[in-house]
Amino acid sequence: MARRILVVDDNVESVKLIGLMLESRGYEIVAAVSGAQALSKALSDEPDLIILDVMMPDMDGYEVCRRLRADPNTASLPVIMLTARTQISDKVAGFQAGVDDYLTKPIHPEELASRVAAVLQRTTNSDATIPSRRAKVIGFVGAKGGVGTTSVAINVGASLVTGQARDKRAVLAEMRSGLAAAGLFLGLRTDIGLSELLRRPLENTDGEAIDSQLQGHRSGLFVLCGQVEPPGV
Repeated sequence: MARRILVVDDNVESVKLIGLMLESRGYEIVAAVSGAQALSKALSDEPDLIILDVMMPDMDGYEVCRRLRADPNTASLPVIMLTARTQISDKVAGFQAGVDDYLTKPIHPEELASRVAAVLQRTTNSDATIPSRRAKVIGFVGAKGGVGTTSVAINVGASLVTGQARDKRAVLAEMRSGLAAAGLFLGLRTDIGLSELLRRPLENTDGEAIDSQLQGHRSGLFVLCGQVEPPGV
């Protein structure tokens, strides 16, 4: 199935020209001539990529991109900004708004096609290798040497697994590389967990490796124990 590209430009001739360049490479083209129309078609037409102009009368391309990134339905949609604005400040503004690539007009058909292919490939690889996992994180920081912080974190974790998170997995990760106490308090092994992960090369520390260091507690809480001994001891 052909990849679908939404081309957004208030200049109809530009839309036609870009569309012809990409249709000749086998892409399906959808057009929008305003920012509002682009946001609507990004949802209704489900494009694989958007090529976006900056200067439009109702809403500039930066704002369109910001709104795309703010909507969970379009947040990961790749965007290439293609515009006549060539200043470094314009490019910086584009990347700050969330574009994946920034191209300037006029552009050669071969360069446009290669940039489109590269962004699509990069996005496809990212989607394939990084599973979508949602989680809520609660952090605890001891302001006075950590006195009582571990107890508070354990109690909150225990209350979550019997309340709001009873149908989910709750993990207490103790990120202390020395003088950690959660494992001792809960009667768990302290020779695995963070200390074991820190011995591994960074490239071998993935989600599976972290899961292997979790210990289940009878409360239902999973624990990644910190290091009891300071590093190097």
